[in-house]
Amino acid sequence: RSTQSRSSAASDVYKRQALRDYDDRFTRIVFGYETVDDYYRDASSINHIKDIRIPTLLINAKDDPIIASHALPIIQCQENPNTILVLTERGGHVAFLQGLWPFSSGSWADKVTAEFLCALAAKPRKRE
Repeated sequence: RSTQSRSSAASDVYKRQALRDYDDRFTRIVFGYETVDDYYRDASSINHIKDIRIPTLLINAKDDPIIASHALPIIQCQENPNTILVLTERGGHVAFLQGLWPFSSGSWADKVTAEFLCALAAKPRKRE
């Protein structure tokens, strides 16, 4: 893409309100995609979940403002014994903060991930 095209896309970003608009007017252009749907198809994990061969913990919140819960690869995760999908009611996009003073209590997702990794480390693995 030309510098002028990217610059035009960048200035138009501030007029957008929906994430799809942003991705259509900026992200797909910057990364050289013909359409926003082409970008979404390549960026989606849905086509790659089946290829996961090591235990993987995926955490999402139903109130995530970026990734709608109806777009999550729930069936694909259920079909792959190497994936665990945790879907919480709240948590936003990346925070999963907890406690009365959430910034001092840490992230719930960090604690769950640490527990998951410790459980994996304690479990003897089969050699393939």
